Amino acid sequence: GAYHWAGDGLLAIFVRPEQAVGMARAVVDGLDTFNSHYNRLKASPIAIRAGIHTGPVLHTEGGLAQTLGKLASDTLDFAGHLQ
Repeated sequence: GAYHWAGDGLLAIFVRPEQAVGMARAVVDGLDTFNSHYNRLKASPIAIRAGIHTGPVLHTEGGLAQTLGKLASDTLDFAGHLQ
């Protein structure tokens, strides 16, 4: 998939919705382990929110791993507002 960091957010694009759900679940499931073993700010555990939106995306050129600047659609715009 392709991804783009925007401030404290991450937009990831997958071919199938199941891939997005699997990634989000893996990150959420790993947070307890991360916070207990690697987070030095024990009083402030890291937490996340995951929003998943599906729909068509215009892919103008190159492979899926290209920069998101070449991708456009109402789907991406809506997903950005879910944050």
